[in-house]
Amino acid sequence: MRCPICNKTLTEAMREARPFCSSRCKQVDLGKWLNGEYAIPGTEQDSSDSGEVPQQPKDEK
Repeated sequence: MRCPICNKTLTEAMREARPFCSSRCKQVDLGKWLNGEYAIPGTEQDSSDSGEVPQQPKDEK
């Protein structure tokens, strides 16, 4: 297994920082998340979308 930040091969001595090789690489990864360098793909919402669920029309009998 390799560290996703620096690509070092992990050893048994590095097990406490897994999946990273060190606490430094953990911090670098956290910084990337906090700065928005990583993002989960999704779709943009329409600006007119208020987030409300549309109501169904009532059945007339």
